Amino acid sequence: AEGEFRQVLKDMKDNVDAMVGLGYVLFQKKNYTEAKDKLTEALQLVPDNYDGLTSLGWCYYKTNDFAKAVDAFKRALAINGYLVDPYLGLGLSYYKNNDKKNAKETLGIAVDIYPDYVMTDEFKQILEKEADWLDLYGRLGWSYYYMGLYDKASNMFATELKKNPNSQNAQ
Repeated sequence: AEGEFRQVLKDMKDNVDAMVGLGYVLFQKKNYTEAKDKLTEALQLVPDNYDGLTSLGWCYYKTNDFAKAVDAFKRALAINGYLVDPYLGLGLSYYKNNDKKNAKETLGIAVDIYPDYVMTDEFKQILEKEADWLDLYGRLGWSYYYMGLYDKASNMFATELKKNPNSQNAQ
């Protein structure tokens, strides 16, 4: 795909879709510097490109520039607040910035939208580390329940009760 995007850009240097596509491919290859450059170039032409902003947010996240990641993810959410990816990125970026209140709130929204997407190793590690975040297990349980995924819901409720036997959320 990288070669195809580069060829399109050779023929049409202002093709925003090709810039964003190339930025995403470069991100997947962990070439974050060039990915940021291509995505920034695309966003100069179309500032409200949701995919470009989300990918740029992840580039900033992967390069530990969490303040810029927060900004990019917030801009993506202003365009489309119904997709999980920028909520996950924003929540994790808040967490890395030690803004745990906003991190928990934002990750909770991500859980509500698409719980399986949020259940990354990094998210699981945060849940294990943050004792006052146990209620997110119950929130995961309810998300799974409302999706009709009763086994997963039951597992999340059981996990919350195991870690917090007095939980009202999971009883």
